[in-house]
Amino acid sequence: MKKYFFLLILTFSNQVFASNFFKNCDAVLDKPEFQKLNQFFSTNDKFNKTDNPLPPDMCFRLNNNYFLFTVVDTGNLSQGLYFYNAKTDTFGQDEGKYSPNIGVEKEFLGAHNKRFVLLSSGMLRHGDSYNWFTILNLTPTKTGKPYIHYNLIDSVQNGGSGMCGDEPHDRSKNDNNSLYIYMEIASYIHSYKVSNEGRDAVNIVFDVDEQNCKTMAHKNIKKTYCLKNDRFVEK
Repeated sequence: MKKYFFLLILTFSNQVFASNFFKNCDAVLDKPEFQKLNQFFSTNDKFNKTDNPLPPDMCFRLNNNYFLFTVVDTGNLSQGLYFYNAKTDTFGQDEGKYSPNIGVEKEFLGAHNKRFVLLSSGMLRHGDSYNWFTILNLTPTKTGKPYIHYNLIDSVQNGGSGMCGDEPHDRSKNDNNSLYIYMEIASYIHSYKVSNEGRDAVNIVFDVDEQNCKTMAHKNIKKTYCLKNDRFVEK
């Protein structure tokens, strides 16, 4: 099971393109434009503990005062995407979202140089493999966060014993100690492709396997997400 999950994360990670927005923190924190973020890391006790330091992974300078960074190492903070406001010297997990094994998958442009970032996350829970994608729309603004962050697509399956698993997924179970979560549809995201970059018709297509856990019927589908009112929605 662990080997399967590792291969799944590796599949997504191998698709990462050269980073223009997010960059490895180790490579940029000593640069002048990241001085405020670097100062924050060096003075915040969650990051500078000598006995248990918590290194940030990817850093993104949104403007002079706003920064994003990812945390994958499990230490003093939960994994996920974090927003730092240098004006108020405050930070927090973006939208309160726990995002284990978060990765920067793809950075791309739409029409009029609109910028987008596709992020992935995944975890194992009670033998089931959960994976999901979120997206950042970078939106220049004079007030507030210069971006919106929202869910795109998710999947869940039991990778060790078939997509639906070999245990009964009973909707009627109310036992809090039950290890099994009822799944109507198990799914596995094979890959994705971003097309029509730099155009109004920019879209993201996911290649997905689905299995109905009642009938055990299996199908392969393409899920396409297009821009509508400046958000990616399923077509």
